[in-house]
Amino acid sequence: MTGELIFKKSSVLKKFLLFLLVSLQFFSCSQKRTDETTLIKKVVKANFEYGYDFNEFNVVRDTIRSGDTFGAILDENHVSQGEIYGVVSKVKDSFDVRRVKVGNPYVLLNSKDSIGKTQLFIYEKNKIDFAVIDLRDCVSSFNDKKAVTYIEKSAKGVITSSLSQTMEAQRLSPNMTDQLANIYAWTIDFFRLQPGDRFKVVYTQKYINDTIPAGLGEIKAAMFEHRGKPLYAFGFIGDSVLGIKDYL
Repeated sequence: MTGELIFKKSSVLKKFLLFLLVSLQFFSCSQKRTDETTLIKKVVKANFEYGYDFNEFNVVRDTIRSGDTFGAILDENHVSQGEIYGVVSKVKDSFDVRRVKVGNPYVLLNSKDSIGKTQLFIYEKNKIDFAVIDLRDCVSSFNDKKAVTYIEKSAKGVITSSLSQTMEAQRLSPNMTDQLANIYAWTIDFFRLQPGDRFKVVYTQKYINDTIPAGLGEIKAAMFEHRGKPLYAFGFIGDSVLGIKDYL
C-alpha cells in the first residue's frame, strides 16, 4: 500500500508540474502578444503631423487646383453650406479663404465615421508656414510654422558666363544670386562679370525634419574675386535692437 500511495502521489505531482509548465508557457505567450500589441499601439500613436495625431482621422492630402475654392473643398467633404459660411465669417481676420493659391498643398482631417466630415483644414502657405482651421465645436484658426533646422554649408564656383547660370549649374538657390548682388551692390557690377571670376560662399540651408530642403537661410560670409581682386564680406548684426543684418 505504501508503494502504491507513493506512486499515486508521484503521478499527481507530475500532472501538477505539467499543468504549471503549460500555464507558464501560455502566460508567457499571452504576455508576449500583449507586449507586441502595446508596442504596435505605441508606434501607431507616434504618427503626429502639424501637432495632430493623424491616426484619429481619415487623412486626405491634395493640392489646390485651378477652380478650387475653400468652400467647394469643404462641400465635397460633407460640410454644409451654412457651416461653411459660419467658418468663413469666424476666421476671416486670421485666414483669408480667397487667397488659397493653385499648387499649394492642403490636408483634410476627416472623421472616421461613415460620413467622413472634415474636422480640420490645414493649408500650407509655403514649405514652412501653414494655417489650421479647426471646424470642431468652436470654430477657430491659427497660423504656425514647421520645425526648421539650419545646417551650415559652403559653395564655390568659377564664372563662365553669368553668376545665375553658374549657381544653377551647381543647383544652388536663385536667392543666393540675389543676396550676393545685394551684399556687393556698391563694389561689383554683376552685369560685367568676366569669365574666370571666382566666388566662395558660407551659408546656412534650411531643412524640415532634418531632411527636406526648405530654402536658403542666410549668407554668413563670402569671397568674390573680380578682375583678380578678392573682395570679402562678413555678416554682422548692424542694429542689435531691430536685428538688422549688414555686411563688412
